[in-house]
Amino acid sequence: WFDFWNMQVAPLAGGKLHHRKTSSSRVPVYVRAGAILAKKMRRRRSSLTMVADPYTLVIYGDEQAEGFVYLDDGQSHDFKQGKFIYDKLSFNGSELVAEPSQRLHAVGPASGLTSKQSTSIERVVFVGLKSAPRKASLDTGKDFEVTT
Repeated sequence: WFDFWNMQVAPLAGGKLHHRKTSSSRVPVYVRAGAILAKKMRRRRSSLTMVADPYTLVIYGDEQAEGFVYLDDGQSHDFKQGKFIYDKLSFNGSELVAEPSQRLHAVGPASGLTSKQSTSIERVVFVGLKSAPRKASLDTGKDFEVTT
């Protein structure tokens, strides 16, 4: 289990009782190894001002990880007509893949967004990797800078 607020802290073993000091300003939150979270990291005064901000993907653990991303315009009921994105993110220890996910049972298949909602990914953060990545590239062949 990884500390959601501090990615530098060593993970906690599952199946054990752990005691932590808490405060009213910060609720303890932990993320299970094998999870992928999509987050908007730029601090804003409201969620409406974050609409065009890019995402950061945070991958917890060093082996298999999986997560889902759901996006809609956040304002209308257009999701009922399929105007949303619902993708599955998978990491196998060396490769991160995004693909359309299954249908949502109450709505049906996703057909994409028509709004100015950002779908760009600014960075990918790996928490708990045993060794630092040496290279990052898209399937188009474009390489990216890797910092540790």
